[in-house]
Amino acid sequence: MKTGLTAGIKTHAAQSRTNFVTLWKITRTDGVIKGITEYWRDIAFDLGDGDGEITYSSADPYLRSSIRQSATLGVDTMVVEGVTGAVITLNDVIAGKYTGAIVDVFMINYLDHSQGDWPLLYGFFGDFERHGIAYKTELNSLSMLYQNQVVELFSAPCRADLGDIRCKVRLLLSVVPVWLAATAYTARTDFDAATGSLVRDASFPDRYFWCTGGGTSGGSAPSWNTTIGGTTNDNGVIWETIRTGELQETISSVVSRKEFVISGYSGDLDAAYLNLGLVEWLTGNNTGVHRGIKSWDLATKIIVLDRPVRVDISASDTISIRPGCDKSLPVCRDTFGNTHNKRSEDRVPGSKLFIRTPNAH
Repeated sequence: MKTGLTAGIKTHAAQSRTNFVTLWKITRTDGVIKGITEYWRDIAFDLGDGDGEITYSSADPYLRSSIRQSATLGVDTMVVEGVTGAVITLNDVIAGKYTGAIVDVFMINYLDHSQGDWPLLYGFFGDFERHGIAYKTELNSLSMLYQNQVVELFSAPCRADLGDIRCKVRLLLSVVPVWLAATAYTARTDFDAATGSLVRDASFPDRYFWCTGGGTSGGSAPSWNTTIGGTTNDNGVIWETIRTGELQETISSVVSRKEFVISGYSGDLDAAYLNLGLVEWLTGNNTGVHRGIKSWDLATKIIVLDRPVRVDISASDTISIRPGCDKSLPVCRDTFGNTHNKRSEDRVPGSKLFIRTPNAH
């Protein structure tokens, strides 16, 4: 853990001439890490934060303002202008991968990396303005977060998002294992989606199977009852059939940047389940981009997004499709069996109770 500036970098800073250059470590919203520098050639440097050595590219030109800093809890800011290039690409800016990116700006002595770094500003990018291939944005320090609401308020709709750490509904294929023979499985607790074994079978991509009676599975896959709510006896292990939490499909044709067709899907997930859901691009120019589902038509296999993506969609793009939740008690209880983890106050009286008058109907 860093405890401050090294003696070497302090000594160098006191010289009449210094060899400082500025480096920018940028962690995009999709987790990809990029590095840029104002120096005339690339620099490889390990910041010592666990991400290892990163190459800071000199290929993308940029200009920055001075850093406006505050001695209080005010927001430190810096305006950045640049031209998209090999590192900060135009498609990634358009796709929004840099809006909200975490940025660490620091200086080093380019002739002696052992002196460590001199931190300048740590924060995140705001919205990007584009003019052709040029961009402009503002880098704000983390104290910007203090300008936002940091506590939850009472609410009837659930404050968690489906599948997040508070909701605990297991959606992604990556967290739901494939059924295995001769394996011990545990039963769920009623209305708690975080409990009990949950498995899938590749033969039924739009079904998960939730354990309601524990035990050890049989030597071969059971004959699954794929009716929603139906049960399967697997050598004494009882599985209840539920809808999948994630489909991975390939777009077959494109109508616009917010409407496309997945004609390869042959399941029965209806609009009530997928409306208000989420689409994430796994491949293509929009990789890592998320959009909400405005509507899904099972008959035509057409998905309409709540807003268009910023880069053209290709017919070969692979997407992840996840269900929606209107955050109401009936959906939480009946569709996801998860009222134990619901983050809301469904029965708190509203403001109408306080202004109600005698004999009011």
